Amino acid sequence: MTSEPQSGDPGDLELPPVQMADLDEATVRALFTDVELLCERVSVTLKHAAERYVTEGATPVNEALGALLAGHALGVQLRYEHDGRGYLDTVMRGPSGYRLVRVQSLA
Repeated sequence: MTSEPQSGDPGDLELPPVQMADLDEATVRALFTDVELLCERVSVTLKHAAERYVTEGATPVNEALGALLAGHALGVQLRYEHDGRGYLDTVMRGPSGYRLVRVQSLA
Protein backbone atom coordinates (compact mmCIF):
# COMPACT_ATOMS: atom_id res chain seq x y z
CA MET A 1 0.00 0.00 0.00
CA THR A 2 1.31 3.45 -0.89
CA SER A 3 0.76 6.78 0.83
CA GLU A 4 1.39 8.82 -2.32
CA PRO A 5 -1.59 10.84 -3.63
CA GLN A 6 -3.65 9.02 -6.23
CA SER A 7 -4.85 10.67 -9.42
CA GLY A 8 -7.99 12.62 -8.55
CA ASP A 9 -6.99 12.76 -4.87
CA PRO A 10 -8.03 16.11 -3.33
CA GLY A 11 -4.38 16.52 -2.31
CA ASP A 12 -3.55 16.93 -6.03
CA LEU A 13 -6.14 19.65 -6.52
CA GLU A 14 -4.71 23.14 -6.98
CA LEU A 15 -7.30 25.83 -6.36
CA PRO A 16 -7.01 29.40 -7.61
CA PRO A 17 -6.51 32.25 -5.15
CA VAL A 18 -9.77 33.82 -3.93
CA GLN A 19 -10.21 37.31 -2.50
CA MET A 20 -13.34 38.76 -0.89
CA ALA A 21 -14.23 42.31 0.10
CA ASP A 22 -17.23 44.38 1.07
CA LEU A 23 -17.56 47.44 -1.16
CA ASP A 24 -19.51 50.67 -1.09
CA GLU A 25 -21.25 52.04 -4.19
CA ALA A 26 -18.40 54.38 -5.14
CA THR A 27 -15.90 51.50 -5.11
CA VAL A 28 -18.25 49.31 -7.16
CA ARG A 29 -18.55 52.10 -9.73
CA ALA A 30 -14.75 52.45 -9.84
CA LEU A 31 -14.31 48.68 -10.27
CA PHE A 32 -16.71 48.53 -13.22
CA THR A 33 -15.09 51.59 -14.83
CA ASP A 34 -11.62 50.07 -14.46
CA VAL A 35 -12.75 46.76 -15.97
CA GLU A 36 -14.45 48.56 -18.86
CA LEU A 37 -11.49 50.84 -19.64
CA LEU A 38 -8.41 48.82 -18.69
CA CYS A 39 -9.20 45.15 -19.28
CA GLU A 40 -9.37 42.84 -22.28
CA ARG A 41 -11.71 40.00 -23.24
CA VAL A 42 -14.44 41.23 -20.93
CA SER A 43 -17.53 39.03 -20.58
CA VAL A 44 -20.54 39.89 -18.41
CA THR A 45 -23.19 37.64 -16.84
CA LEU A 46 -26.10 39.14 -14.93
CA LYS A 47 -27.79 37.26 -12.10
CA HIS A 48 -31.44 38.31 -11.88
CA ALA A 49 -32.92 35.66 -9.60
CA ALA A 50 -32.23 32.19 -8.23
CA GLU A 51 -32.87 30.47 -11.58
CA ARG A 52 -32.44 33.14 -14.24
CA TYR A 53 -29.32 34.46 -16.02
CA VAL A 54 -28.81 36.75 -19.00
CA THR A 55 -26.71 35.32 -21.82
CA GLU A 56 -23.05 35.69 -20.96
CA GLY A 57 -21.29 38.51 -22.77
CA ALA A 58 -24.52 40.05 -24.04
CA THR A 59 -24.62 42.98 -21.62
CA PRO A 60 -22.18 45.91 -21.76
CA VAL A 61 -20.29 46.60 -18.52
CA ASN A 62 -21.96 49.99 -17.95
CA GLU A 63 -25.46 48.48 -18.38
CA ALA A 64 -24.61 45.68 -15.95
CA LEU A 65 -23.51 48.27 -13.40
CA GLY A 66 -26.77 50.17 -13.87
CA ALA A 67 -28.82 47.00 -13.39
CA LEU A 68 -26.90 46.12 -10.22
CA LEU A 69 -27.17 49.60 -8.69
CA ALA A 70 -30.88 49.91 -9.57
CA GLY A 71 -31.67 46.54 -7.98
CA HIS A 72 -32.65 44.89 -11.28
CA ALA A 73 -29.80 42.37 -10.88
CA LEU A 74 -28.82 40.53 -7.71
CA GLY A 75 -25.26 40.14 -8.93
CA VAL A 76 -22.88 40.51 -11.85
CA GLN A 77 -20.04 38.25 -12.95
CA LEU A 78 -17.21 39.93 -14.84
CA ARG A 79 -14.69 37.71 -16.61
CA TYR A 80 -11.68 39.58 -17.95
CA GLU A 81 -7.95 39.67 -18.53
CA HIS A 82 -5.64 42.30 -17.07
CA ASP A 83 -1.86 42.32 -17.46
CA GLY A 84 -2.01 38.85 -19.03
CA ARG A 85 -3.91 37.27 -16.13
CA GLY A 86 -7.50 36.05 -16.12
CA TYR A 87 -9.97 37.03 -13.41
CA LEU A 88 -13.55 36.24 -12.48
CA ASP A 89 -15.18 38.90 -10.30
CA THR A 90 -18.61 38.30 -8.80
CA VAL A 91 -20.26 41.40 -7.33
CA MET A 92 -23.42 40.75 -5.31
CA ARG A 93 -25.90 43.07 -3.64
CA GLY A 94 -26.16 42.76 0.10
CA PRO A 95 -28.24 44.36 2.83
CA SER A 96 -25.55 46.93 3.61
CA GLY A 97 -23.64 47.28 0.35
CA TYR A 98 -21.92 44.97 -2.10
CA ARG A 99 -19.70 41.90 -1.81
CA LEU A 100 -16.86 41.22 -4.25
CA VAL A 101 -15.52 37.69 -4.71
CA ARG A 102 -12.48 37.60 -7.04
CA VAL A 103 -10.89 34.44 -8.40
CA GLN A 104 -7.64 34.63 -10.34
CA SER A 105 -7.06 32.03 -13.04
CA LEU A 106 -4.20 29.59 -12.45
CA ALA A 107 -3.24 29.45 -16.12
